[in-house]
Amino acid sequence: MLSGPKRIIRGIRLIWRLMRDPRIPGRLKLLPFFAMAYLAFPLDLLFDRIPFIGWIDDLLALGVGFWAFVKLSPAAIVQEHLSDMDSISVQYKIDGETRKGDKGSWK
Repeated sequence: MLSGPKRIIRGIRLIWRLMRDPRIPGRLKLLPFFAMAYLAFPLDLLFDRIPFIGWIDDLLALGVGFWAFVKLSPAAIVQEHLSDMDSISVQYKIDGETRKGDKGSWK
């Protein structure tokens, strides 16, 4: 199980990969854009002038939009991307030389 920040980063990477996948319907790809557009919309359910309280509806709209995008995407494609993300080999540099290793080799 992933911790909070790692889970968020993984979710963002998944959404990025799904947005770039041509097998995901174009209409479905509008969901994350609508969620992000809500952040720029001048009228909110909770006023942004109240620190922290005003951001709750923004974060909720963003989270629900991203969650719905992943849930409505074809499950096989989502699973394929998750598997690819787990098995990607990592490139790193040691003394200027690029080396390749699997994810678990440099813990």
